[in-house]
Amino acid sequence: MKSLLVFSCILSIIISSFAAINQRHIKRILAYSGIGHIGYILIGFIAGTIEGIEAIFLYTFIYMVMNISFFALLMSIYGQGKEERIRFLTDFKFLAKSNPVIAAVFAMLVLSLAGVPPLAGFISKLYIFIAAVNVQLYFLAIIAIVTSCVGAYYYIRFIKVMYFEKNTEWNNQIIINKENSLIISYSTLYIMFFFM
Repeated sequence: MKSLLVFSCILSIIISSFAAINQRHIKRILAYSGIGHIGYILIGFIAGTIEGIEAIFLYTFIYMVMNISFFALLMSIYGQGKEERIRFLTDFKFLAKSNPVIAAVFAMLVLSLAGVPPLAGFISKLYIFIAAVNVQLYFLAIIAIVTSCVGAYYYIRFIKVMYFEKNTEWNNQIIINKENSLIISYSTLYIMFFFM
């Protein structure tokens, strides 16, 4: 049973990291991201210790907060018409110039999903890796760390598109209702200051 979990874990984190690299569709990127995060959660199960279970709960909670905020932002950004939601990575080109605050929040979210310190996403991955190392799952921890670095590439592409690609159209708009703004602000503060 344990070997099946290890195989599933390695397969999910490797496939998600490399398959999402060439994706341009946001839904597909998020789908591969979810597959990868499940792989990291499986590491805590494989460790089979109290530390592993605590790391699973922490990782799951932080991942839920990050995704709720991510989707609240996605639901607030529209394309040329009010009914047209953004679907592709290139649709973020306008964001840094038209609304720098939302762009900065979005950049912080994707950096946290990528596991960049000192954000909450890094701390959740760190606890998973520590749980694996404490039970001598060094091979699994090394694979997870390497694939986490590879997977960070497709998250950082959001920042590249927002800040470094030229945009000639300014037809996009951001409509954030009260509920979404509260969700985004609270989750952003949580993700930024979790390490304290």
